[in-house]
Amino acid sequence: IKELKNKIKSNIQMSLDQEHNKEINNAVVDFFTTKTKFDSPTSMIDNYMEHIIQDLKQKNNELDEEKVKNEYQDVAQKNIKWYLIKSELIKANDIKVSNQDVDDKIKSFISENDGQKKQIEEFYKKDENLNNLYEQLLNDKLFKIIGECAVNKISEKSTSKLRKEK
Repeated sequence: IKELKNKIKSNIQMSLDQEHNKEINNAVVDFFTTKTKFDSPTSMIDNYMEHIIQDLKQKNNELDEEKVKNEYQDVAQKNIKWYLIKSELIKANDIKVSNQDVDDKIKSFISENDGQKKQIEEFYKKDENLNNLYEQLLNDKLFKIIGECAVNKISEKSTSKLRKEK
């Protein structure tokens, strides 16, 4: 039981840490997209919107395209703007991901999930999944560099204290 409690506690902490990192990354994206003054190219936004519409049409044939365009316009502009900013930051900081980095990450997934080695290898044989992993590693390196430059004040609070604040 003690081992199970420790495992659950570890999983909860890992989940909270991941959520915290996600919030920090979102704050970084918001910072760069609001502080950088340029308009995203219309053609890129239109292309992005077409992809969103096609994805949603696969799930729902009776889709109101105008409504979707209105709802996703701001998201599209922000995402395209971040994509362009991110590309420049990666280039300016000479951030690269090697094939060895990708292979090492896959090996790490396999070591963490020993019983699923075959499924993991099959999953990453698909180019789309391999490209997504590459992009994830590139983003991780970028956010690590940004995190080293940023000031992040961390205050640790217990769950009971957080509940009292609500």
